[in-house]
Amino acid sequence: MNSSADKILPEKFQVNVDTVRFSIKGVQVEVEGVTRMLVADSDGAYIKTVTNRKRIPGKYGRHALCIRVASRSEKDKELLVEGSPFANHYGQNVWSRASVKLACTSTVQRLIRELNISATPDTVAAWNSGEIELHRVDLAVNFRLDSKQQVDEVLTQLKRQLIATRLQCSIHARYAALCPRNSKQYRIAAYDKGAQLALKSSGDHDNDSFRRLVAECESILRIEVRLLRPELQKLGLTLARDWKPETSRDVFRQYFARLPLHDVSFGPLSSADFDDTAERMRPILALHKFGADWKQIYSERTRTRHRAYFKERGINLDCPNVPGPPISLADVLSTAGIIAKTPQWLIEAGMAPQLKRKQHHQVATVTHPSPAVIPSKLSSERKGTRLTLIRRAPIRADQLDRREPPA
Repeated sequence: MNSSADKILPEKFQVNVDTVRFSIKGVQVEVEGVTRMLVADSDGAYIKTVTNRKRIPGKYGRHALCIRVASRSEKDKELLVEGSPFANHYGQNVWSRASVKLACTSTVQRLIRELNISATPDTVAAWNSGEIELHRVDLAVNFRLDSKQQVDEVLTQLKRQLIATRLQCSIHARYAALCPRNSKQYRIAAYDKGAQLALKSSGDHDNDSFRRLVAECESILRIEVRLLRPELQKLGLTLARDWKPETSRDVFRQYFARLPLHDVSFGPLSSADFDDTAERMRPILALHKFGADWKQIYSERTRTRHRAYFKERGINLDCPNVPGPPISLADVLSTAGIIAKTPQWLIEAGMAPQLKRKQHHQVATVTHPSPAVIPSKLSSERKGTRLTLIRRAPIRADQLDRREPPA
């Protein structure tokens, strides 16, 4: 893991489960109102029948779950579910829970009731224990920056570093994503959440709660990690029961570290740039500031050595010098308290789950009425200034009535 990720993400931070794609086998269900298609191999042999998507609307009619049923025979059916379980339940997907297992099991329990799914008791018990196949998991963290303008500045700088380092990426307005192998295994995306919610298609803008949610997210930079089936297999997290309470946080930290968040050089060359720089390394930094192509000057082996030297000092030589004002992605994202927690008004409105707080257990003091009270099991005798505690044998409850009341 690189130092930037360690610096930005604290030990404990809120991770939100968004879109999940999963499947369960051994179901007996009929989905009405949808068409079906036959799936065949290259020779035309029948493989299975799959229904088209059926939408399960969520709260306020938003964030619908899409279900399909694949069957090879009448007794061999599989239910496929895709969507954001917590968003479907609460009506928004910005803040949710970190439990992938809970997202899947609670959704299955709900679908059993709504779709009249039948299965053997052992099969249902297996689903409740997390025996659910995962095909996609999206984890997200919300960073609250100082302003909408700062969100745009951070995204612009991230785009520049993704392109300059020649990483496979996807760039759009207010959106940047690292997409190795065309996102066939995983994707790490950063985007302006407020700008996304402000779109007309995002929700009911006449609803007061939704307008307040849009305002709440105005300066939110959202970073999402999307894991597909091949990547889940590498991680050994293909079943819902594999996800423990801390797994979502550990997985997000692991992939967040792959974003190019090292600093880049800014502005014209000055004497201050040579502070804490070895004399033999100053020509390399000067060439970099002047925009020279150092690949035409140094060999790959030499560039690797110089790159490592300046990486320790927070400078990425693979990213060209920027003429504008300096902005450090690591410094901006490591500000204390920058990771946004669930707003209390969302919880009170029933639009977000109540987060678990650490409970401090206190020893309760029980007062018994007189005269049925037996003297304390601990009595004391003073010997000078020293207090000695003498433990007496406990008195059973059935002995209470046989004792004489105190005079």
